[in-house]
Amino acid sequence: MDVVLSSFCFNDSGHLQGWYRGTPPVSFRSLGASFCPDYAAILLGDRFYVDSLTVERVEQMPAFAEHQELFVALRNAGRLETVDYAAIVEPYAEVIKRSVSADLKDMAKWRKPYMELVTRWCELRDFARGIEFSRADRASGLGRDDSVKEVLLGIAYLGDMLPGMLDERVLIALKNWRRSVSHYHRMQTRRVLAAYLGHVASMLCLADCLGAVIHDWSDIEPLYTHKLSETPVGKSNRREVARQATCRKLMELVMPDFHPETPTALARILDDPRIEQLRRLVDNAVLRDVELDERYANELLRSALSQENRLQSYRKLVGWLSMPLSFVPWAGTALEKAAQITAERVIENRVRGDNAWFFLLSSVNNPVDIKIKSTQNNRT
Repeated sequence: MDVVLSSFCFNDSGHLQGWYRGTPPVSFRSLGASFCPDYAAILLGDRFYVDSLTVERVEQMPAFAEHQELFVALRNAGRLETVDYAAIVEPYAEVIKRSVSADLKDMAKWRKPYMELVTRWCELRDFARGIEFSRADRASGLGRDDSVKEVLLGIAYLGDMLPGMLDERVLIALKNWRRSVSHYHRMQTRRVLAAYLGHVASMLCLADCLGAVIHDWSDIEPLYTHKLSETPVGKSNRREVARQATCRKLMELVMPDFHPETPTALARILDDPRIEQLRRLVDNAVLRDVELDERYANELLRSALSQENRLQSYRKLVGWLSMPLSFVPWAGTALEKAAQITAERVIENRVRGDNAWFFLLSSVNNPVDIKIKSTQNNRT
């Protein structure tokens, strides 16, 4: 499946010039410690498109260094293509504009999905405000390196986000839209929502042009869900939004600390047939509307542990059975090793069955505990 990696508000040439413009999707599970790629969503894709603006942005911002490494690994594996998003959607500018205008006619209907979006960012804001920033940090603001700590500093104290978003003015205006809202706050609210809805419309247009599905920031998921529920088109993207949300939930339950040891390792497992088991599991959960909860996760983990114990017993047996091969002249040791490896692979596939994807991800998992370090001494 081809996937378009989001470039946030890439089609906005007006007021969106902050750190967030052109940035790729980030895992909200990692926000506050690192701006890691949303690996759960990446596992569902085969080939990816990235915006030339995004490539430029991640090269400039150390906070997105891991994205840059991932792009290199996917490109080396022949899985990533860089294109100019803005140039592709330019012929459809009027269509996108009309779509946003139609969406803005009824502002109240966006209250619930926008509340979900703001809630996620406010949680990050509250986390950022709990970090002890020095006076020098606060005075400097966002410096040239745009590190993780500096971005969090901007979110915490400088309001470095769309105006009215993190201070909840937009949210309050939406709640009272049919009552008494000043002309100024109505304009500000329309401005913020227009930016988000313009991004959603542009990404949907881009995905249609490229024949691909969208991978965007998970906080925007409620806007996509609402937008796509009102249109008869976009079936593949409606399904993809649900697939990515389900895969995130699954990973949070069974492997919450998943972080590939290297981006190259992640690109490599996309070639492994066992990754299809994970995708089938996610697809079935979406199709049958299965709720993934702690009970489901516990059953899967118990099953995986039981399979691993059985596998250890079989490995011992295979070792004993292959030992006579070591007495074959000249090639004995090599024959024994080859027979043992072949037998173990066959047994692994049979014993692990549909849970083989779990062991595949475990084999490349390298959980990291990233501390937020001051960048004051690193500036030049």
